[in-house]
Amino acid sequence: MPLTFYAYNAREGGRHVVAGVTRITKHRFPKLAAWRNQPGVASFRRKNEGRLPQRALDVLTCQTENDACLNCNDTTSNTCPPGQACYNLFKRRWSNIFSNNLMIKQTSNNMGYGVFVRTNRTIPRGTWIGEYVGELIPFDPNRVNGSNYEYDFHGNIARVDAVAHGNFLRFVNHACDNNVDSNEYTIGGRLCILFRARRNIVGGQELTLNYGAQFFQPPNLCRCSLLLLPHAARELESDSEEESDED
Repeated sequence: MPLTFYAYNAREGGRHVVAGVTRITKHRFPKLAAWRNQPGVASFRRKNEGRLPQRALDVLTCQTENDACLNCNDTTSNTCPPGQACYNLFKRRWSNIFSNNLMIKQTSNNMGYGVFVRTNRTIPRGTWIGEYVGELIPFDPNRVNGSNYEYDFHGNIARVDAVAHGNFLRFVNHACDNNVDSNEYTIGGRLCILFRARRNIVGGQELTLNYGAQFFQPPNLCRCSLLLLPHAARELESDSEEESDED
């Protein structure tokens, strides 16, 4: 049975199932035909000796040979000695973040659902919040009508699309003065898109991410609280350079 998300609505005094999206805990790999028939698969095949991926891990481990593992700092992470163990070990840092500290609820600014810190909880600066997961699809430079839930891996090998299948991070909304950053890392030889707190986030506050200026093209303007009127998205200087004790 597919897993679902529950969201809280203060006006209705309870929680309800979020329709239209399935909750997953790891990347979903579509049927192989979806890769074979997509024009964007040529980019992946060039980087993978002409082979098609057979599973999600084939996509995630493509072209990571020179990337240092975030867990053990091995610079040949495609053959990282701990491999899966490195990934599992690092994943413990965020395994209970959502269940213990966060919740999905209706926003008060007409932005749909958002991710909020629970009352009497705090997410310290530098905390690893989670890995963005979704359906792995081939990168296609000609794709113009993609969803608003897509991330591209570097090297144009694939995209992660969480529009229909994802985890709680798909509900993180935009703000120019964001309190969360997202970056691509390699752990145990696999690519990961990780979210991390760039400052302390206290109970009641919403987790926000800067989607970037390319996301907001006229007439679609940012409506975050940085300015009173709709505006072009801005990227403010990050305050996450100082590492926290969570490292």
